[in-house]
Amino acid sequence: MGVPNQKNKVNNYRDENNIKFCTIILALIIVGTMVFGNISITKASDITKTMVVEIGEGGEEGQSTLTTTVTIPNLKSIQRLTVNTGTVSYTVKGDEVYITAKGGGILEKK
Repeated sequence: MGVPNQKNKVNNYRDENNIKFCTIILALIIVGTMVFGNISITKASDITKTMVVEIGEGGEEGQSTLTTTVTIPNLKSIQRLTVNTGTVSYTVKGDEVYITAKGGGILEKK
């Protein structure tokens, strides 16, 4: 009769522990994927605002050029700038918008 090999018992014990450890890690990865896999990062949508700017009247109808400056805090961009009559152009420098209106007419005399 021989004495059981103690070295084999130690290696078998280590192998069982490694398998248990790997199983736990794999289970944590699967659960983590299921929980955090449904999370998505979304960007906050940009806020669009409308602003009415009255420049006033000046000069003869259709011949005048009027300018004004408007401050818009945290301005990202301007999507559209329109006028009732004539043409309009603008320049943006930081939060300042420089507006130039040309060739407009009087909409309503008071």
